[in-house]
Amino acid sequence: MLTGFKEHAERMDKFRKSKLFEMYYPIVIEMLTEQTNPILSIHLEKYFNINGARLRQIISHARKEGVPIVSSRKGYTIAKNFEEIEDTIKHLEERSRSLQFVAGRLRSAFPNTNQTKMLI
Repeated sequence: MLTGFKEHAERMDKFRKSKLFEMYYPIVIEMLTEQTNPILSIHLEKYFNINGARLRQIISHARKEGVPIVSSRKGYTIAKNFEEIEDTIKHLEERSRSLQFVAGRLRSAFPNTNQTKMLI
């Protein structure tokens, strides 16, 4: 049985609402904007003394705000044009389709239940 998930989720939510998040967010964006080469996640994690999940929260929040952050095996960077972010967009769309497929398969595991289909 998985234990501690609720506590972990609560800690992550507290981080999103914390002063540290507010402090790190603009610095991460500034660092990515100023760099000409991608920055590996591990370097950002060590620099800010945060784990990968917290860094991904910052990146996700920035993307939701419209900051065009590219992610690749080379690291994170800010796109200067559409071509630079196109692969990241395709990857996110692919992940979205995959998650929708998995959700559908899980839903079909219980075909005789009264279920409401979630529309995005």
